[in-house]
Amino acid sequence: MIKNFYKKSLINIWIKKNSNNLIKVETKYGKLHLLKNDEFISGAFKKGQYWAEYEIKIIEDLLNFKNANKLVFFDVGANIGSHVLALARIFKDKIKINCFEAQNYIYKILEANIYENNLKNVLAFNNAVSNNNESIPIRIPDYNQISNFGSLELQPPRYSDNKKVIFTNSIENIESIKLDEFKENKVDFIKIDVEEMEHLVIEVGRELIYKHRPFLFIELVKTEAKSILKLFQKIDYSAYLINKENGLFIPNEIGVPIKNLKKLYD
Repeated sequence: MIKNFYKKSLINIWIKKNSNNLIKVETKYGKLHLLKNDEFISGAFKKGQYWAEYEIKIIEDLLNFKNANKLVFFDVGANIGSHVLALARIFKDKIKINCFEAQNYIYKILEANIYENNLKNVLAFNNAVSNNNESIPIRIPDYNQISNFGSLELQPPRYSDNKKVIFTNSIENIESIKLDEFKENKVDFIKIDVEEMEHLVIEVGRELIYKHRPFLFIELVKTEAKSILKLFQKIDYSAYLINKENGLFIPNEIGVPIKNLKKLYD
């Protein structure tokens, strides 16, 4: 209890120190601190919309289909935690969430949102998730400038949709971890949105996926999508396209009825 109080005090000090860059909004699931200059996620909330609600509804429906007493959700690339907050509120004490965010500044906002909403069923990691345990040097964006901070690439991408980002002269080293480090943990659903590194997450997450056969929601627009699709076809998953850039992967043995989504392979 003392530890949590001390942690919350440190978070409140950080929020106050960075108040010029932050706004707080009331949403249907709870309060959210937002990065004021973020174009897309914060922009949606400023308009009164909940970010990625269509995705959240799909995840909710599939988790309900499992009809389990205890559910485990991994959010790889959690950003400020809008998916985390929604699912924690929807499923309450029925779900445990492990979430991962690499950018330290964004992680601080994620952490603030977890504590603000008293989400005791959420564990957050300030790490990148990749195919190695290593330190990744990344240029720190200028969070005072308007940009799409959720699209920050941690390594040079083949294709970038975030060329307008303005960087500072500072570098921070982010520690990466492998998804297979959690292979002994039960997992029901994994969301992966890590800006071109999705194939690296899967590369060393295979043992966890083979063992637990979770649903997966993976951004495919920047990454090596062909290798991801080939893997899931090989291990008897069906794959569907969502919003023209995301893949939904479902173990065939579960028999989920999917309507109005394009199959990515037969």
